[in-house]
Amino acid sequence: VRYKLLTKDLQRKLHLDVSHGALVMAESGGHAVISGSAAERAGIRARDVIIEVNGAPIDEKNSIEDMLEKYSIGDRLKVKLLRGSEEIACEPKLGERHEVK
Repeated sequence: VRYKLLTKDLQRKLHLDVSHGALVMAESGGHAVISGSAAERAGIRARDVIIEVNGAPIDEKNSIEDMLEKYSIGDRLKVKLLRGSEEIACEPKLGERHEVK
């Protein structure tokens, strides 16, 4: 997924009720969620806010990349995200990292 860590300004602008997380969003006309990726298979969409991975909050100290480095291909992760005002849990299975062209 492509994302931007939440800042206070972004949180205010989007009227989000969380103070930490990663907003799933596209950059430069690309896709926010890569087709065929574990994130897509788990149902993660653009504008979701990923707030936790395996119980650890996503913030400046724990980026998604940092969290994923702790696990291996084939591991299942417990991901908590916010979609609008609804909190959703999903369990993507880590696969090979997709290169974006």
